[in-house]
Amino acid sequence: MGTIVTTTAWVVAGWSGWTLAEYVLHRWTMHEMAGRGILSREHLRHHAVPNHIDWTITVLSWIGIALVSGAVTLAGWLIGGVAGLEFGAGFAIGYLFYEVLHWRAHWNEPVRLGRSYELRMRHHHFHHHFGHPMSNHGVTLVFWDRVFGTYEAAGSPTIGTSR
Repeated sequence: MGTIVTTTAWVVAGWSGWTLAEYVLHRWTMHEMAGRGILSREHLRHHAVPNHIDWTITVLSWIGIALVSGAVTLAGWLIGGVAGLEFGAGFAIGYLFYEVLHWRAHWNEPVRLGRSYELRMRHHHFHHHFGHPMSNHGVTLVFWDRVFGTYEAAGSPTIGTSR
């Protein structure tokens, strides 16, 4: 039983690490850089035309998942053995979840289960996208926006897609 609890704790820690990395990358690497660097330029282009699909960037994003998650997992294993692998797995799960949620926000109708998580996060993200780019940097959580003071209430969620 102790192994399951320990494994779960390390996976959750890895996922939590991803949510912080997501916030930091989105805020400081993509917005604060104001177009300096490829990540910032491509992200600002995504803001200008949020429903444009650039398959090169999409493929690079998925390669990024593999490379970054692999690097975190390898570093975790070298530093902490099995616990590091578990941390890396949680990080990878968080990164994959972010990509799916972000894609769904822009391209799919959200699940309509009252005030569902997906609907709330979509509205949080669209507040950021459409008029408030220096607020609401979290795509999977509002937690870090609250911690770093960039949270803005987004009002009532809308159902339509950004297309």
